[in-house]
Amino acid sequence: MLCGQPWFEECIGRLDAAARIQWRVAEGALTSPGAVVSTSRPAGPRSAGAERPALNFLQLLSGTRPTSPPCGCDRRSLAQSARLSILDTRKTLPGLRLAQKYAVRTGGGSNHRLGSTTAF
Repeated sequence: MLCGQPWFEECIGRLDAAARIQWRVAEGALTSPGAVVSTSRPAGPRSAGAERPALNFLQLLSGTRPTSPPCGCDRRSLAQSARLSILDTRKTLPGLRLAQKYAVRTGGGSNHRLGSTTAF
């Protein structure tokens, strides 16, 4: 499942505001190994410095979201039909708490211990 498009776009946009990103896979959609998820057109040489951090966000957040259970069914559907909530109880990385909480929600989970004053 792809997660992290807002962070990817922010990384690129900070160094190259005129760069164009075309997503081939929607945020939260399932994808397969080796699939092309986006293409971009840099407007200047500065975008090269943003590629690695942008890709790091996609990799980290796509790996943080809840994964499908071994039976291959969708956790969100399974949880709704059984009236269950999948909570994130893991520790988050320093400075990346909101991003990782976002990834869990994108994957169909619910946030545990997220301060009520925090919005994303």
